Amino acid sequence: RRLVPILVDLRDIVFDEETRTLDPSEPLIRAAQRQVSAVTARVLGSMIYPALEKGQALVLLDGYDDLAPDARPAYFHWLRQLVAMYGHNLMVIAGPISGHEPLVTLGFAPTFLRAWRPDDYDQLARRWAAVWGGRKRRDEEPDEQVMRRITADNHARSMLDVTLKIWAGLADDTQEMGRTGWYGAYISRRLSDPML
Repeated sequence: RRLVPILVDLRDIVFDEETRTLDPSEPLIRAAQRQVSAVTARVLGSMIYPALEKGQALVLLDGYDDLAPDARPAYFHWLRQLVAMYGHNLMVIAGPISGHEPLVTLGFAPTFLRAWRPDDYDQLARRWAAVWGGRKRRDEEPDEQVMRRITADNHARSMLDVTLKIWAGLADDTQEMGRTGWYGAYISRRLSDPML
């Protein structure tokens, strides 16, 4: 509870001549600042720097597994510097199933997550349905047909696909069938509601 969480996708980290000579926390903090409002961005550094210095940060790095293999060396070099300077913090990085040996040399321990089972996807859909705000009454269950549609054919899909499928199914706002419809509905929602 005392750790300050810092979640950054590695693809949001920008390396240029200026950042290569800076403290390795600087690209991390700049990436985090780009995710928040301008007001929050101004104070974010004053929260993150002390947490990193004191070893009170939980650094969550996503996207290493999504990087092209030829793009990983630049991030590896930065990670090596980050670990050397701030390795006393808790760091977690999403890495590939294979090809994670460079991360092991930095001190990361590979942990493999079990793939979701059909029951896990069903439970996710039920939980979404339980908190869905589009119902007239709080105790009202979604239509049986909707539940069948959002729980079917989820195995081996990405969590983003499954989430957008469930959201689109409960909102009933797709213009097309399938994955194209789920993503299209999400984009339409984002463009029509500036608060999202």
